[in-house]
Amino acid sequence: MALLACAAVLSLTASAAAQGLEPWDIKDRMGIVITPDGKAKLVQMNDAGHAMMMKNGKAMGSRMIIYRSGGKFYLIEDRKMKDGTMMFDRGGDWMRSGG
Repeated sequence: MALLACAAVLSLTASAAAQGLEPWDIKDRMGIVITPDGKAKLVQMNDAGHAMMMKNGKAMGSRMIIYRSGGKFYLIEDRKMKDGTMMFDRGGDWMRSGG
């Protein structure tokens, strides 16, 4: 669940940008729930939810993309390429902002 929630942060930010909306500001103890049909909503975790996330979740990198294709979600984290540059810094070659 933590993986999904963390990944969703980037997904919704990209989705919001594509729609001309401001990115969401995800505060501490907040998460994003994504349903199989691609709908997403921001949620606030109580103490029990926080404990569950800390016990069962996986920490993610600070830069990631969640991508939907063919009804499935894919996650990619930014990483250093062989030439020393970061993958997302080269994103102009393969991704763009906006709709």
